[in-house]
Amino acid sequence: MNAPKIIKSRRSGLTLSRPRRAIWPATRSGGRRIFSPGSACGDAVAVRARLEAKRDRIEGERQRNIDLVIKYVISEEDAKRRIAELKEERSRVEAELAALEETPVPIALHPAALDRYINTVNALA
Repeated sequence: MNAPKIIKSRRSGLTLSRPRRAIWPATRSGGRRIFSPGSACGDAVAVRARLEAKRDRIEGERQRNIDLVIKYVISEEDAKRRIAELKEERSRVEAELAALEETPVPIALHPAALDRYINTVNALA
């Protein structure tokens, strides 16, 4: 495994070139955020976003079917069947969302702690 190197980022903050780990520029409070974009944190966020988008799409389609019935564009029987399918699919997606773990929050570090961490990593290299 290659030793991590400290490099400058475009925003003139420090980043750690170690795979799946990043140190981003200071936040307004002075701390820096560390998170792993390819880790479970990033994956959980992506899965949650995908499921929420799917839930919203299903709800929109269900509402469109209701509107089509009101406007007499489709028959009630067709709409009932499709709306029942959409409700079932939405409840399945909501169950998947409920089963997901809460997404972890990035850690804010004190700048001095970050500098010490960077020096320690560089000393290991």
